[in-house]
Amino acid sequence: MLGDGPSLTAICTAFLGLGLLGSCLSLLRWWASVPIITILCIWGMVLLDDLYSEDLYPVYSSHPEFLYTATIVIVTGAFLPIVGIAVNFTRRLKKTK
Repeated sequence: MLGDGPSLTAICTAFLGLGLLGSCLSLLRWWASVPIITILCIWGMVLLDDLYSEDLYPVYSSHPEFLYTATIVIVTGAFLPIVGIAVNFTRRLKKTK
């Protein structure tokens, strides 16, 4: 762990875990993943704001791979439920044809 910020393991576990949960929920009902998407987007913005703040950024700027990986994981975690919604809609469209 660098500085006082969260570790990359914690970020990966939280965002990818919630993203997979939202993806599974969206396969049941598309609207069930909307709260997960909202939580992930707001939490991701707050976390990225903290990582790029003046207090922690000098610590993380010496390790840019941490910032790149954290950003990719946050975006991927928020995008997984959206992929689940798309799969649900395409599955529904195939059933109606």
